[in-house]
Amino acid sequence: MTILTKETELKRAQFTQEILDSIRNAPGHG
Repeated sequence: MTILTKETELKRAQFTQEILDSIRNAPGHG
């Protein structure tokens, strides 16, 4: 259970980072 939770958190963190990068690199943003 703990391993599954950690894996989920890791994927969620990576997904969030990709979203932030996508927004940051979006054309016409900032």
